[in-house]
Amino acid sequence: MKIDIEGYDQEVLKELWSCKIYPEYISAEIHTQDVVDMQLKNRLYRGFKVVVGRDAESQYRNAQIATTNEGETYSFPRHAAGLFGEDIDGQWFDRRSVHRHLTKTGIGWKDLHAWRLDDGKYVEVHCELSEWRRLTKHHIERILPGPILKFLRRLL
Repeated sequence: MKIDIEGYDQEVLKELWSCKIYPEYISAEIHTQDVVDMQLKNRLYRGFKVVVGRDAESQYRNAQIATTNEGETYSFPRHAAGLFGEDIDGQWFDRRSVHRHLTKTGIGWKDLHAWRLDDGKYVEVHCELSEWRRLTKHHIERILPGPILKFLRRLL
């Protein structure tokens, strides 16, 4: 699951995890230390990669990505988030290594990708879809400025 909602990634992570939803791969934009801390403190996620947003266009030109059939070559446009999950180059790092890396390089226009190693020590319990919609609507109404919310309601 890729989360990129310009400053509200932390709210989505909170809601997912409060509903016990733990995708195998999850990625969030790390403009704040709170988002980094949330991902690194969740003990279900044990592997991490960092993708620098400004480098995605050049780093992933003609990238091979997995699809439901076989795979395809894709070039990411400017301002794209880049690859996801196992398609990202390089090895997965532990939380301590990623923490050290981010301490040296800083946060910003970067995505922190996390991988959940399913070791069978927990059970996933999903929220009912109606509950998920209610929570999502509540948070959208709480965080969006009035004119934007009014515009979105007209679209939907």
